[in-house]
Amino acid sequence: MVCVLGCISRLVIGRVESDLMRDATLSEGVTTCETCAVNPCHNQGVCQEAAQPQGYMCICPHGFSGINCQKVGEACFPGACGTGRCVNNDEGFKCYCPFGKSGNQCENDIDIIEPAFSDEAYLAYPTPKALRRLKLSLKFNPTDADDALLLYCAQDEDGNGDYTSLAIRDKRLEFKFDTGSGPAIIRSEREIIPGEWVTVLAGRNSRSGHLSINNDPAVSGNAPGTTKGLNLRTPLYVGGYDKQRVHLAQGVGVDKGFRGCVSEIIVSGMKMDIKDSVVDAANVQDCSSLHGGSTRSDSSSSTCNRSTCLNGGVCSENRCICPERFSGRNCEKEMNLCDELRPCQNGGTCIGSTSSYRCKCPLGYGGTNCHQIADFTTEVSFHKNGYLELKNSTLPHSSTTENEIINIEFSTTDQNGLIFWHGQAPETDGKGQDYLALAVVDGFLEFSYELGSGPAQIQINNIRVDDGKRHQVVLKRQASDGSIDLDSNYTEFGESGGILKMLNTRGNIYIGGVPNFDLMTAGRYLEGFAGCIHSLQIQSSGDINLRESALSAVNALPCSNVSADEYNDVLGSLDAIVNK
Repeated sequence: MVCVLGCISRLVIGRVESDLMRDATLSEGVTTCETCAVNPCHNQGVCQEAAQPQGYMCICPHGFSGINCQKVGEACFPGACGTGRCVNNDEGFKCYCPFGKSGNQCENDIDIIEPAFSDEAYLAYPTPKALRRLKLSLKFNPTDADDALLLYCAQDEDGNGDYTSLAIRDKRLEFKFDTGSGPAIIRSEREIIPGEWVTVLAGRNSRSGHLSINNDPAVSGNAPGTTKGLNLRTPLYVGGYDKQRVHLAQGVGVDKGFRGCVSEIIVSGMKMDIKDSVVDAANVQDCSSLHGGSTRSDSSSSTCNRSTCLNGGVCSENRCICPERFSGRNCEKEMNLCDELRPCQNGGTCIGSTSSYRCKCPLGYGGTNCHQIADFTTEVSFHKNGYLELKNSTLPHSSTTENEIINIEFSTTDQNGLIFWHGQAPETDGKGQDYLALAVVDGFLEFSYELGSGPAQIQINNIRVDDGKRHQVVLKRQASDGSIDLDSNYTEFGESGGILKMLNTRGNIYIGGVPNFDLMTAGRYLEGFAGCIHSLQIQSSGDINLRESALSAVNALPCSNVSADEYNDVLGSLDAIVNK
């Protein structure tokens, strides 16, 4: 028997990475590895043990990045890309914006009628059923005739197995599919001309395939070998692909994304809705951003009639003239109150419908339209629709031997609400991830945390806290052991399951709520806090000045005697607004 003395942080069997502790069915003599015993983090970074290849992660101070905080310059941080995805690179970081968002930090809303691609942009649609047959149809208008990937779908994200692709290569269109015995390669005879719309029809039946562009006679070809089934499991990527996730099959021969516009994607007779069918996207623009709005596909701009102009729109000079409160190419978009009124001031974000709206106010502002100064220091209030964000290093969880202490004084009359949350980044699915939380659940306090082997849920079930009175709660955790003390009179103890001791949280701390309950808490908590946080102390911090320490906030308000009507994020009808 050979025994190993040391640390193991990563195990990959085949192509599958195992979670050493979560996947274990039996363990003996295994403890956590003190990878932060000698702090590897430079520039005053804080070391935290984590399931990384190096066994730890560094929480870097402002202005530094890198595995060990050794790089000068910003790196990804929670909220850096808004609702988008942040990826570190040599220059700092890059944002990959979801469909309908653009800007350096995904801060702009855009209306996409016909998608346009450049750099690393892509759309992803559901995986087509293509075992025996596959038909593809689309229109595209290239900015140039350089080699570029138009469509890609494969059996595996690592580039092994079956695949199909449509690409521009050597100024011609190339359709490929590989069922396991080698690819069929079918090339168009016509060259691709930049700035001109191209209609493509491609398909396969078993080992036989065909390709036609602009109604030219179809070019045919066959795949070698005897295999016939095309097994596809990845999404159907259009215009490019997710380079952080997908490795292209070697036979594709093109790895650059497409530059230009795409329209009318039809897969096996089913037309893909440009917006509603999307399962993933990054940095997609509208075609007007490339062509100034002067070039649309033939079907979308050459003609219009009564049937294509919706909601009472009138066809005139090949375009729809829309009635008041409707917009879009076919007058299909009904304007909401956010579009009409633009009511949210001071950088507030508007969420609305045709009859109501609400504003998400940034740090320092409140009121129905974010028009009022919301000044606070150590006390802050919420009305179930806000949160305040503190930096991760406020509670770094850097040791299994240190006793963590969180002291909160609060008051509420609401039966449910999340008071404190420390988990993963906002864009990360919280299912199965580590977290620490304090919440009011059915009028009682619940202290919960997950270290990877099952959650601890410690509740005080004999004293209600939704009585509007001030309550003092002290949370303590050391490794898997935890306790909650209420008003210095009631104490409960608990522990998490398994042998894991370290709490690994990459996200920042949130007070009063989180940006996305379903994703971040994996449905554990669904409502924000309504009431006042009178004080917050973490470790030996003393009362934290929440206004000065906040990285960001939404609808965070003072605990003064300001009426809920003044500050609450209400839904207002158009009539009420007009009569003000």
